[in-house]
Amino acid sequence: MDSDQNQEKLAYQPESITLDVLVEFPDKHPRGLEEVILRVDGEIVERKVAPPFDQFEWDLSSYLTSATHRLTIEAVDIMGLSRISLQTPIEVKVEITPPNIGTILGNNALALGGLAVIILASLLLFVLISRGRIQPSDPNRSTLIDQQNKNYQRQIFSQQGAS
Repeated sequence: MDSDQNQEKLAYQPESITLDVLVEFPDKHPRGLEEVILRVDGEIVERKVAPPFDQFEWDLSSYLTSATHRLTIEAVDIMGLSRISLQTPIEVKVEITPPNIGTILGNNALALGGLAVIILASLLLFVLISRGRIQPSDPNRSTLIDQQNKNYQRQIFSQQGAS
């Protein structure tokens, strides 16, 4: 199995958070809104151009490390006047639990099985060599078949010489 297939996408909880927004008008004259923009660390995350303007869904699934993020809301009314809120620091904590031994063994079962076979075969070979059951060959030592071939050739040569 491919190692990319073994790695599951980690799902952190919560994957998103709902932010409630209260829009107030400093001149105390409420009016309609054209858009409300949520920014995280200066980047636009969501832009609403239709009601409801009082809630945003902040997607947290792309955050892989813990960090403090700065949120701002910008409201633009129907007269084109806009106001940006003060930055609100929000700490996002990403806690990664270490995998358990069962998961590690399950994901690597094939490799561990292969390693076990190699170790057992090596151990068997060592035992057989150390007990003399298997001996390394000596290139200077002739085998029984070589001896028989030489004897046969001598017999043929001696028979041809005698005739």
